[in-house]
Amino acid sequence: MKKSCRSSAARRRAVFLVLLALASVLIPSPGCSVPGRKPAPVDLTLSAAASLGDVLKQALPGFEQSHPGLRVRLNLGSSGALANQIKQGAPVDVFASAGEPQMDELVKGGQVDGAGVRKLAGNRLVLVVPVQGSGKVSGWNDLQGEAVRHVAMGNPAHVPAGQYAEATLKALGLWEALQPRLVLGEDVRQTLQFVESGEAEAGLVYATDAATSRKVRVAATAPEDAHTPIVYPVAVVGASSHPREAQALLDYLLGPETAKALRAAGFEVSR
Repeated sequence: MKKSCRSSAARRRAVFLVLLALASVLIPSPGCSVPGRKPAPVDLTLSAAASLGDVLKQALPGFEQSHPGLRVRLNLGSSGALANQIKQGAPVDVFASAGEPQMDELVKGGQVDGAGVRKLAGNRLVLVVPVQGSGKVSGWNDLQGEAVRHVAMGNPAHVPAGQYAEATLKALGLWEALQPRLVLGEDVRQTLQFVESGEAEAGLVYATDAATSRKVRVAATAPEDAHTPIVYPVAVVGASSHPREAQALLDYLLGPETAKALRAAGFEVSR
């Protein structure tokens, strides 16, 4: 009787070991894909200047179609604010700035490899006025006239368009005189909205932003020597959790499909 019990126990133990061995084969180890099951999609975050929003919304579906399994979350805002988010550890994979100083800060801080920074596009700064009642302003000197109570521009503290606007107004000798009239936007699109709504009789925005609106017209273009060249640098963020996929996104942004969309929107593209 005791021998029979020992025999049954041995058989149960043998069956258990066989099942354990099978489990180790059938259950995938972490990081392994299950045959027949699609891998989980990889989400990439692209932080980009607000002025690039329309172009990127048009171009990114093409990237996702040509790269199955990759999805892009677009995070738009002022370049300064986006750069600060990256400095504070925000999970960003690629950064496209509307100004070189913001990218330079990240390179200096070690968040971006300077060797990987590329030029995405260029732009121009223009003076816009509402289509309704636009006769009040026909050029830069009219900004000091009695008909102009508010002049909109981006906040120079963190908006590159505002920094270019400040430099332009100083170069034209208007900066000090216009101080009481300035209305500061949190990004270039908000600046444009101030003019569209009539809250400001004039505003300084990028040429590409002006081209998106039927409610404003361009009254003047900033002289090229009034500010530093408007350059949009783009790079992979060093802390990206998916550096290979982020590089694929960067390559697409620098490729012909995105270049075509940029040109159509009025950006200056040299490649």
